[in-house]
Amino acid sequence: APTFSLVPESLWATEVLAAEGFTYSSSVLSAPNPLFGYPGAPTEPFLWPSGLAEFPAPLAGIGPVHMPFLGGTYFRLLPWPVIAAARRFGDVGPAPWTYVHPYDFDTEERYWPVPDAGRLAPLLWVGRRRALAKMDRLLASGAGLPLRDRIADAVAGGVFGPATSVAPATVGAGAAATATSPRDRAEQR
Repeated sequence: APTFSLVPESLWATEVLAAEGFTYSSSVLSAPNPLFGYPGAPTEPFLWPSGLAEFPAPLAGIGPVHMPFLGGTYFRLLPWPVIAAARRFGDVGPAPWTYVHPYDFDTEERYWPVPDAGRLAPLLWVGRRRALAKMDRLLASGAGLPLRDRIADAVAGGVFGPATSVAPATVGAGAAATATSPRDRAEQR
């Protein structure tokens, strides 16, 4: 789900993703965020009741404050020593991963107001010149396996437990059965 928008109100999407043939998702941010966030969701990989494997964003934090650090804007804004320390001490779990967008490296793109990004829009341009060098350092440090390989390793290593024991409490059988899509809710009106 874009911008980590898989939240308690959109859990119906995990069933749709599985039905459409997706085998994994990286749509959960287990911490508060200006746009979305699912505080209380597991920080380690887990299975949704649909069988969809979820890889939450790797987090790092101090005390109760946690944030992602290995992708997108966070990756571009944070200095390398912070990223390196977060990889060592953060909650990266058994299958850390990163994500980037083409624009994260595009130093030629001219600024334009991004719809719905509000006051966060300028952050989409910060740190682009250093992003490629940071990614090279990250990959050179041994973090270069594709997510599909990390999934295979995680499955083989027994990382995923039964969905009911590792999925967020709100994803148990009752919540999954009652979660509805916006279309379903509109039809119920």
